[in-house]
Formats: sequence, structure tokens, C-alpha cells
Amino acid sequence: MSRKLTVTWRDEAYGALSGVRCAFRLYDCASLSDSAVRRIHGKARKAGFSWRQDRCAWIAYELAAAHQFVAGLQVLGFAVVHAGLWRELPPLPETAS
Repeated sequence: MSRKLTVTWRDEAYGALSGVRCAFRLYDCASLSDSAVRRIHGKARKAGFSWRQDRCAWIAYELAAAHQFVAGLQVLGFAVVHAGLWRELPPLPETAS
């Protein structure tokens, strides 16, 4: 059985980060174990995202990072739900209803 994880896509392309192509936040990680959160963060980094404390968001400069991250979450067994500005990204696979 898949665990559901909502990825909230954001527009962080303003100010000093004008080259940002995609960004997200995760709000439903509180119920996950520390090791699960570390694996999720590892998939984000592997996909090309970096954590920006000043924006409280994961940020990438390539759109392909979004697809790679979602695929990585699916490998970890998460059913991904998209929220926020995901419609502005290229079509992303959604695995939960």
C-alpha cells in the first residue's frame, strides 16, 4: 500500500532567485519517520533540488528536476498528489486520487 505525499509546487522565481524553474514544499512530513524524511530529501537532492532556508522551499533550476523527484518518490512507495502551481509545470504523473 502506498503512502500519500502531497507536493506543493510554488513560484519562487523572484528577487535574487530569478532563474528558478521549479520549487516545492512538503507540508505532510510530520507523520513520517526521520529515515523516511531523509530518503525524501535525498531524492530531492538527487533530482537537482537544493534546500533554501530563506524561502523554506526546495528549489531547482531545471524543469526536469520535478519529474525526477516525482519518479524518485514513486520508487520510495509514495503516491504523489500535486498541489499549488503544478499546472504551470510540464505534465507530472499523479499517482493518488
